[in-house]
Amino acid sequence: MGFEILMEDEDSIVRIPMDQKSKEEFRKRNANLVQPEVFLKKFLRTEENYKKVCDTLEKAAEDSIPEAVKKKCLWCQGLSSSEEDKGCEKYKLQMLITFKLVAVEFVDVVRGNRHILSNDEVVFELTKEFYKSIFFLKGKGLMGFDMRRLMHKTLKMGFLSLNDMFLKTKHLSKSLRVINSTLHALDNEGLQYKLNGEEIPEHITLQQDFFTSKQSFYKEEQRLNRLEKLEKVIRNNSNSNGNRPNRTDIAYFCFYTSESKELITENSFPSKKAWKEIGAQYSKDDTNIQKAYNRIANNKGERLKNSKADNINFVLKEMLENYPKAKKLALEELKLLKIN
Repeated sequence: MGFEILMEDEDSIVRIPMDQKSKEEFRKRNANLVQPEVFLKKFLRTEENYKKVCDTLEKAAEDSIPEAVKKKCLWCQGLSSSEEDKGCEKYKLQMLITFKLVAVEFVDVVRGNRHILSNDEVVFELTKEFYKSIFFLKGKGLMGFDMRRLMHKTLKMGFLSLNDMFLKTKHLSKSLRVINSTLHALDNEGLQYKLNGEEIPEHITLQQDFFTSKQSFYKEEQRLNRLEKLEKVIRNNSNSNGNRPNRTDIAYFCFYTSESKELITENSFPSKKAWKEIGAQYSKDDTNIQKAYNRIANNKGERLKNSKADNINFVLKEMLENYPKAKKLALEELKLLKIN
């Protein structure tokens, strides 16, 4: 992208002076407006880095102005200090406007993305990429900007920062919540383009792909973590309680965790495949576990028999530590059993 002023070289740009009152009003309105150059200098860390970049840009801009224009320009030749004699004004102005437009957008993107802004190294690398995305058309006095190149670099750096943040987060549920809400927002944005009959932009589809892959990864991590905890419970129980958990214990565990929506199985519960999966986890016959489950799941009286207090107590102490909702439900039923 770039900005071009469509006017003949013989034409001149007329400057309209502002009266003092208009100048003061303009200053008031823009008193809190920070120029993008202020942030670009900060992003590049040192005055030396910023000056080096500015000098390189200025030289490239000068070199891009048509030679015929520079030869006729009294200002460029140092023969006049009058603004009216600036034959190169159109070219310098259109390059300045291009730079201002893209600089404002770039600064807004960086400042609006806390995952990028919080990482000084990422901001530094991204700002260097911003300047590398600027190019000049020699002999035309035009500045261009490679938006696609910077978009890909911005997305890449943003993805790396997010990935690092997710890996450092101890609570997988928090990462999943961020991912899900972001995906929801991206899907809504994509839907707007579809409703308008427009193609969904690449920067949206790339983000959707990234967050979808992270969603699958962290869901699997969550499932594996729960399975690991469950296996630990089983090992501890087998060491301290002989053959516990028995099929009735497992049936109660499945009942309470399925009722609380905390039971994690690869297959839909209570399908035959899910029972086989549960039987394999506990090294028990899945048919016997299922029969025990059906007896207590479909008959509250059977489930709350005094003879079942031992099973509920065992499940509470040994199997529901990481299932708060199921544990609450089991405690409530144990109280009912004792009352009865």
